[in-house]
Amino acid sequence: MKLKAFVAAGLVVSASCAMAVVTSSNTLCRIRVDSSSAETILAVPLIEVGGSEQAITITNLVTTTGLSANDTLMYNDGENWYSWQVDENGNWTSIQTTVGGRTYQVPPSAQFARGRGVWLVRGAVSKNNPIYLYGQCDARTTTTTFAAGTKAQPQYTLMGNPKEAAFAPNSKTWTGCGQGDKIAYADANGKAKTFTYRTGKGWCEAVDTTGEGDFDWVATSNTIPAGQGFWYVSVGGSGSVEW
Repeated sequence: MKLKAFVAAGLVVSASCAMAVVTSSNTLCRIRVDSSSAETILAVPLIEVGGSEQAITITNLVTTTGLSANDTLMYNDGENWYSWQVDENGNWTSIQTTVGGRTYQVPPSAQFARGRGVWLVRGAVSKNNPIYLYGQCDARTTTTTFAAGTKAQPQYTLMGNPKEAAFAPNSKTWTGCGQGDKIAYADANGKAKTFTYRTGKGWCEAVDTTGEGDFDWVATSNTIPAGQGFWYVSVGGSGSVEW
């Protein structure tokens, strides 16, 4: 599979989510991610059923319910690309991905940590076409790192809400964020959402504070839904978040 460009002008062009959570008494979780977009960034919030490590096989996490043949999942760890595709029997199968003349194949034992994100590309999507994540709930604290970038060469890290409930970016402990770094995704209707890091203020949104076009950076109280993934866009930061 040839990978096409999926980011432009430093902003996300492919993500959307909304949230609903169903949790059983034996700690199993099903997270419903509402999306009307063909391209959706999903979070990795759950772990393997019966497991103890804070990780899960991605094809166990993302169910194929409501998906179609050739729908594709992709993951990038900053160096390698891994891809899976729904086959004609409705099952995930690993496929080769070619990027910049280099071919990647998913390791059979590949698991992905809570706090990471994966990119789902669907061929046919109707309004409010939900995606379902399934696994075991895990309330433990986890730390997710992000890659260092510069203004001239931003770096994009796939990340995601590791909890079964929405979270506010400013409620978490971030280290190493750079001035102008961004959290970028799209909501369930495909509308772009961006939080920008400002030193001394934390994660902010540009707000018209006077109603006359005088915009200022205001610390956001908005939340990122359960199941939602996003790009961390670094233009100077290199660090991590504890959540």
